[in-house]
Amino acid sequence: MALSEAQRKVADSQHRFRTAIFGRRAGKTTLAIREMIRYASQPNRSIWYVAPSYRMAKEITWRKICDILLDLRWIQKKHENDLKIYLKNGSTIELKGADNYDSLRGRSIDFLVLDEVADIHPEAFIQH
Repeated sequence: MALSEAQRKVADSQHRFRTAIFGRRAGKTTLAIREMIRYASQPNRSIWYVAPSYRMAKEITWRKICDILLDLRWIQKKHENDLKIYLKNGSTIELKGADNYDSLRGRSIDFLVLDEVADIHPEAFIQH
């Protein structure tokens, strides 16, 4: 995937936390998918993509990431109902919705993408 200059700056950053504040249609989701796949290329990694709702995660990202991973022939199996992809190298990519934020607690993950953070309910970030 070719990246714009702004996308390249985010992708090349060595910071632990990276924030992409771009306008509409600037390629935030494309960058997120690229970074998830790049990180998933390492064996036995758990990667999450979290959108404000489960439906948004599916509509925005599911088909795009599945198509790319199918082209790469990396998929061992995928679960459409759970929006979970198991890769041949032991890594997993899961798409989640923050609308059920209790389901996000207590799991260990290696890489996280939060998309449309402004629309995620603040309770999703508060630890009880």
